[in-house]
Amino acid sequence: MAVDSQNHQKLLSHFKLLNEISSRLQGFIESENLHQSILHLLQTELQYDGIQFWSLPNSKASARLEAVVGRGSHFVSQGQALSPEDSVLAYVFKTKKSLLLEEIPHEVKSTSPIVSEGTQSLLGIPVSVDGTLSGVLIIESKTKKSFDELD
Repeated sequence: MAVDSQNHQKLLSHFKLLNEISSRLQGFIESENLHQSILHLLQTELQYDGIQFWSLPNSKASARLEAVVGRGSHFVSQGQALSPEDSVLAYVFKTKKSLLLEEIPHEVKSTSPIVSEGTQSLLGIPVSVDGTLSGVLIIESKTKKSFDELD
């Protein structure tokens, strides 16, 4: 029963946070750097080690880094292009489902430039607009098993 209560509390805190973020995002609508503003807000409120947002232009030839805050900012640069076949991006782009890596396998660390040095767990979340996949939100943590299915 304690686990259910913990899950309920976590969901409740996520809903409260989403409501607060939604209200604060209203002020960013006219922002010149909308993606970066949103990621800064998410990192401040959720205390993640790093967050990246990769868009997939209509050509689908390459993913483009629209914004980055935290750990990843030392390894990737805003505007950087990357093949959507990157091991982390490919799964989310192809399946349109979230990717939860409780621990990062060595082969992923060594082949994916978007995984920052020292990252121990990662969450990849598809971002859709009007039912069409438009990008992937990558959230990094320097702690193993930082995320669960509720995140």
